[in-house]
Amino acid sequence: MFQENTIPPTVLGDNASPSRPRTGDELTDAVGQPSSTASKFRLLVDDEFQQAFFDHLDRAKRRIYVQCMTFEGDAAGWAVAGKLLQAKARGVDVRVVVDCFTDYYVSDTYHTHPRVAEEVQRTKAMLALFQRHGIRLVRTRPFGPAHLFVLCRNHKKVMVIDDSTYLGGVNISDHNFAWHDFMVRFDDPALTAVTVEDFHNTCAGITVSLRSGPFVTNRHLRAAYDRLLASAEQEIIISSPYVADLSLVRALAAVRPDVKVKLLTLRSNNLGVVGLIAKYTHRRLRSAGVEISFYRRFSHAKFLIVDRKRALFGSSNFGLDSFLCKDEVGIATDDPLLVAALYQRLYRAQAPNLVPYDAQPNWRVCMGSCLASYAALLLLPLYAVLARSWGHVLQQ
Repeated sequence: MFQENTIPPTVLGDNASPSRPRTGDELTDAVGQPSSTASKFRLLVDDEFQQAFFDHLDRAKRRIYVQCMTFEGDAAGWAVAGKLLQAKARGVDVRVVVDCFTDYYVSDTYHTHPRVAEEVQRTKAMLALFQRHGIRLVRTRPFGPAHLFVLCRNHKKVMVIDDSTYLGGVNISDHNFAWHDFMVRFDDPALTAVTVEDFHNTCAGITVSLRSGPFVTNRHLRAAYDRLLASAEQEIIISSPYVADLSLVRALAAVRPDVKVKLLTLRSNNLGVVGLIAKYTHRRLRSAGVEISFYRRFSHAKFLIVDRKRALFGSSNFGLDSFLCKDEVGIATDDPLLVAALYQRLYRAQAPNLVPYDAQPNWRVCMGSCLASYAALLLLPLYAVLARSWGHVLQQ
């Protein structure tokens, strides 16, 4: 039986573990790589991230590196842009990486829709302003001919300010700041060093998979995910807004039958086809004994907690599209204070924001969702092969 954790609601951990330190081999078997022995972290949930990030930007002295999939020219985007420009003016090295997704979608709307015409122009003006003021701007993953590579995104969300790293799921826009989500700040020189290495690789157009301490990207992130699921003895908690394909059903089939699996997701999300596919996936998971809860508030939080001892979080939605087609970054850890903070604040504290699965879609919706689910499972690997054959390098 688990004993309920009494960790305070906000945590600034020093990663000092009262339990026996595990060996590197034990950690590799369970998590996929040795966990960090580093100094401090701070879990920032919802508005806490925006407040802490803005304050830290004002105090930056040496460097600010920002990478996200979307950076939109709305109120939130211009607020961040203003602080980046101020930092540049006082001599800070400011660099920004934004995926080309922002060129085509703002406020979750295709760029040609009249409703977002002004925001599209404001986004273009903001990015152009960066370049005019000497901020290095790098764009990742063009959509290609006929938008063929629309799924092949650089999906990472990381920020480096001086010697601190922020990592999680938050993009820069009004709606992203309004969603339930989180970032974790690490004041860990080793973690920041590998984050900066990965950032520079991205700026140079190099796609690689990195694993250093708890830091994992691309295929190493997927390996950590698989190992964590396989290591479960009592409980698995997964949160993802986009549980679309059947890969989770297959992955959980290998989990011990006495392990309790809890999925936190959305009844409906901001991606229409994904929402259709998810209806069948939810039914399959529920019939397999998975306890499904829907967020009342739109949630973008992505994390995996196993046995309340190990965790994986970051940019990945834990689906085939993430594992095959996107550049992703994450933290795989068994740090007891960090895992306890994730469990306490992202699971237990969210209880009022969750409702149990009660979906009863009609047979037409079920049939369409079923066909779409199997199509995604079969076609995504072929899509990834096609992308590689066209020179779109993925998941090295």
